[in-house]
Amino acid sequence: MRAYALVLAASGIFLAALPDSAYGLFAIVGAGAVGSEFLEYRHELPALRREGITARRAARMGVAIALLLGATAFWVGRGGAPLCNPASSFQWHAVWHVLAALSMALYAYGAIEPHPAPSVSVQR
Repeated sequence: MRAYALVLAASGIFLAALPDSAYGLFAIVGAGAVGSEFLEYRHELPALRREGITARRAARMGVAIALLLGATAFWVGRGGAPLCNPASSFQWHAVWHVLAALSMALYAYGAIEPHPAPSVSVQR
């Protein structure tokens, strides 16, 4: 929670100092989110090898993938981008919103899903 508050405060100061730099800030925050997920997996590798891919881990992997795809959709569909066409019925910006919502849903599922109980063998 401290890291989240720190990033939020730094983002606010950054945007207050440079209000026209929102796209750069989005890229930095997005890369930080994806990077933090991968760093978290590095710490979970021993448990991953022992327990395999649980529903919680699969959801968190889905978060990283949805964030990467969402960032790509945001980048190609932003105003002034080559694929930005306001007259088209297909909007990359809408794809970004859907993928952002999907990543938040997967993140919530991964955070709520309980850790698997350790298996205890009973000897008689």
